[in-house]
Amino acid sequence: MKMRLFLTVVMGFAFAVSAQMAPKLVEITDMTGNKGFEILDSEGLAELTKQVKEETKIFPAIMVEAKKKWLESDEFKKKHFPSTAVKVRKFRVITQGKEDALQKMKEKAEDRLAAAQEKKLTAQADKYKKLERRNKDKAAQMQEKEDEQNRLQGAAGSLVEQLMAEKLGRAVPSYGTGAFGFDGSFGGADKKADAKKDDKKADAKKDAKKDEKKK
Repeated sequence: MKMRLFLTVVMGFAFAVSAQMAPKLVEITDMTGNKGFEILDSEGLAELTKQVKEETKIFPAIMVEAKKKWLESDEFKKKHFPSTAVKVRKFRVITQGKEDALQKMKEKAEDRLAAAQEKKLTAQADKYKKLERRNKDKAAQMQEKEDEQNRLQGAAGSLVEQLMAEKLGRAVPSYGTGAFGFDGSFGGADKKADAKKDDKKADAKKDAKKDEKKK
C-alpha cells in the first residue's frame, strides 16, 4: 500500500514536471492592442513573465514622461494624447504540447487573426462606400478623422515603446504599431521641420548674396 502510494506521488510529480517543461503556445497582446502568437519553452515563458512585470512596474512613470514629451513636440502638442490606447503588454497561455502540433495551431491562429482583420477592413471600406453614395463630403470627413485617430494612437504607442526601451535597456516587442500610419520614430516630424527651417535659412542667405552681387 505504501509502495503504491509512493509510486503514485512520484508519477504525479514527474507528470507535473513534464507538463511544466512542455512547450506552450502563448498569445501576446502588445502595448497598442495588436496580438501575436509565440511558442515558448519554460525558460522563454519565465523570461516573458519577468519582462511584463518589469514593464508593468514602470508603466505609470513612463506614461507621465510620454505626456510631457507629447506636449513638447511641435507636431503633437496641440493634439490630445490618446492615453487609453496604450496599455501594458499582457499574455495568456493557450495550450501546451509537442512543438510540431503547436506550430500548426500557431499558423491557424495567425490565419484566423489575419482573416478577422481583413474582414474588419472590408466592412469599414463598405461602410464608407455606402456613406459616400449619400454624402461624399461627410464620408471624406469621417475617413480623415479616423485616419488621424489611428495615426495619433500609433504615435503614442511608438513614444511609450521608445521611452520604455530607453528605461529598460531593451526593446519592447510590438506587432504592428507602424500599421497605424506612424513611422515608429517619434519626433521625426520635428526633425524634418527643423531641416526645412535650415534649408530656408540657407536659401535666404543665397538670395541675399545674389542681391549683393547685383548691386
